[in-house]
Amino acid sequence: MARVTKYIIGFIILAILLAGTWFAGYQSSIFKSVERESAEVILERIEKVAKLATVEGHFAEIFDYRQSYANWPFEKKALVKVKAKALVGYDLESLQMDIDETTMTVRISQLPEPELLSLDHDLEYYDLQEGLFNRFSPEDLTNINKRAKNFIVDKVEHSDLFSESEQQKQDFLELLQLGLKATGWTLVVDEQNFLN
Repeated sequence: MARVTKYIIGFIILAILLAGTWFAGYQSSIFKSVERESAEVILERIEKVAKLATVEGHFAEIFDYRQSYANWPFEKKALVKVKAKALVGYDLESLQMDIDETTMTVRISQLPEPELLSLDHDLEYYDLQEGLFNRFSPEDLTNINKRAKNFIVDKVEHSDLFSESEQQKQDFLELLQLGLKATGWTLVVDEQNFLN
C-alpha cells in the first residue's frame, strides 16, 4: 500500500511539474504566434487628370464560385461577399471651355458622357472549401477576384448611377450658370439648349 502511495505521489508531482512547465512555456514566447510582413511600395507613374465624380454607389453582393471535374465528387467552392464603391462621373479631358472677355461669355462644348471612373472593392471569403484533389491555387483566387469585380461592373452598368450622374451634371451646370450670372457673365453650353 505504501508503495502505491509513493507512485501516486510521484505521479502527482510529475503532473504538477509538467503542468507548471507547460504553463511557463505558454506564458513565454515559445507558444506565441509570430507574424511577419514585408512590403515595398513603388510609385510607377503620376498622371494629371480632370475628372468630375458626381455619383457614388455602394454595392454588396454574394459571389458563389464552384469548380469541379465532370462526374467527380472533388468540388472546390468559395462563397465570397463583395463590397464595392463605384464612382460615376465625367472625364473632362475632352471638355472645351472658351472664355470671351469682351462679351463676358463662357462657352462650354463637347460635354462627355458619364462613365465609371473608379471601382474599389473588397472581398471577404466566408466559405472556402477545397476538394481532395482539387485545391485553390493563387491563380484561382486571382481569377475569383477578377470575376467578382466584373460582376460588380456589370451591376454598375445596369444601375441608375448613370442617369443620376446625368442629372447631377445638369444641376452642376445650372449652379455654374447662376454663379456666372451673379458676376455679370453668361454661360453658353453648346450641347444643352436649356441653359442658353
